[in-house]
Amino acid sequence: MSLDLVVGYDGRGGGKAALEEGISLAEKMGGRLVLVFAYEPAARAGGEVGELRETLRLMGADLEIEAEARVKESGIDYELVLIDSRPAPGLVQVADERDARMIIVGGAGETPLAGALLGATPHKVLQLTDRPVLVVRSAS
Repeated sequence: MSLDLVVGYDGRGGGKAALEEGISLAEKMGGRLVLVFAYEPAARAGGEVGELRETLRLMGADLEIEAEARVKESGIDYELVLIDSRPAPGLVQVADERDARMIIVGGAGETPLAGALLGATPHKVLQLTDRPVLVVRSAS
């Protein structure tokens, strides 16, 4: 198992909290961060899915630049990954490809029942992997 820490980053409060925790753990463990933004539009999006996919990819590239600036401040090793996938399967795929030590995601503090019914990413990741998953609650 590698020392890679896969972090789901979407620019929102939970993603920012996951990034900060990932940086802290990587500094302590000497690991590398793999920042992942998954951008596949939901099946129910309809209409011009190709245009939506490209817009989401560009948004992800901008978010990764934002995250990269923060990671560079810390001086730790990192990799940026944009993946055309729904978030949970995308995070698990990247973690599997790198034999990652852990997946770190942000959570908004929803109840387990709400997460299960609404399909929150942390709950889906837990269902899709046997790897350790750290869910970091956002302050906002």
